[in-house]
Amino acid sequence: MAMSNEHTRDWSVLFETEVLGYSNFDQACGLPAVSSLPNLYRFDARLHFPIEYDGFQEWYGLVHQILKHHNLHNLIDSSVLRPFRDDEDAPKWQALSLGVTRWLAWNMGPEEVAEIVDGRIDEQNTRLALELTLADDFMDGIKKLMFDEESPDLETCTNLLFRIMNTERSDVETLPQFVHLVWRLYCKAHRYSLNVHPFILLSILLNGMKSEVPEFVANQLEIMDRMINPTYGVTDKHFQDALTAYRAYRQAQDTSGDDSDNSSDNSSDQEMDVSSEEDVDPDNEDDVDADNEEVTHPETSIAEVVEID
Repeated sequence: MAMSNEHTRDWSVLFETEVLGYSNFDQACGLPAVSSLPNLYRFDARLHFPIEYDGFQEWYGLVHQILKHHNLHNLIDSSVLRPFRDDEDAPKWQALSLGVTRWLAWNMGPEEVAEIVDGRIDEQNTRLALELTLADDFMDGIKKLMFDEESPDLETCTNLLFRIMNTERSDVETLPQFVHLVWRLYCKAHRYSLNVHPFILLSILLNGMKSEVPEFVANQLEIMDRMINPTYGVTDKHFQDALTAYRAYRQAQDTSGDDSDNSSDNSSDQEMDVSSEEDVDPDNEDDVDADNEEVTHPETSIAEVVEID
């Protein structure tokens, strides 16, 4: 039998990019057998709303850790593409995604589950709706439920998008306020179903922090440098991990007496509370709530916004 031209150990000529597995990465890649679902650990810390940022991060971190142990973590990340319907692994992906949804629901209160899947506190309807809800949709529903708000109109979405792209460190007085501002923009983008890639938000965050906490930013950039393609590889989890890492960094600096936030305002020494509105004035035209802002084109391009020197 004749061998193909590719049956060689000569790697002087590499594959074209489009044939590499990474270019086809989606939620169906590397999934375990469906039989692995019963092995998912059920923990006691159930999620109830309303919930503050710290509580959600603790719950989400535990969920992500358990799912990652079984290589199921991409199923709850809507920033990772779903597979094509004709993919040979599509049936397994669907079964696992629906199974992860049921597992997530078990780790939540029944009222919250009903609100996410159909908005009615009805056990039968909730159960039926849950069987048709994929895991990434369900996780997005959890995030939206954190901030209950009606669906916005086109003008509101456009204003928010421009607000995100124009976000700068100078918008607020202290670095914790800036981190809080970017977090709220991130939550609003999820709530409004804006397709803002987490790489853009993470780049805005790090670009605004680089002059005050260069060591922290350098560490985050090192994490991104280890990715094959950060513009594609950065997910919601990476952005959320950066926020959590900053809080730990601040606490360590405060403990050592080295205030690397370089703020003259006493509020910079306070714990960052992303569920609070105190450090961002909702009546300020530069605040997260851009519903009443005039629609204007951003002064900088996307490339300029995400660039980090």
